[in-house]
Amino acid sequence: MNSIIENNKASIYKLCLENRVEKLYVFGSVLNENFNENSDIDFIVDIKNEDPYQYTDNYFNLLFGFEDLFKREIDLLSLKSLKNPYFIKNVERNRKLIYG
Repeated sequence: MNSIIENNKASIYKLCLENRVEKLYVFGSVLNENFNENSDIDFIVDIKNEDPYQYTDNYFNLLFGFEDLFKREIDLLSLKSLKNPYFIKNVERNRKLIYG
C-alpha cells in the first residue's frame, strides 16, 4: 500500500470514528505504481447511520476531512450506492480494507 495511506492511518481512523464509518476501503492507483503527485485517492465507505440527514453529514464530513488531510482530490464512493455488477466485481478484486 502507498505510504500516503500508511503515514496517515491515525488521522484516517480518527475521521472514521467521528463519522460512524463501519468499513473503509481504498482502491485504484493508490494501490499500485501508477500513483503519483497528481493522482486522486479512491475510497469506498460503509457508514453505519441510517438517518439520511446524519448519513449525509457523516459522508461530507469524511470527504472534506480526507481532502484536508491529503491535500488532493478524493473520490469517496458509498458502498450502498454501488450498482454496476462489473464495477463492483472489479473493485472487490482490487480493494484493500483500511478500517473496520
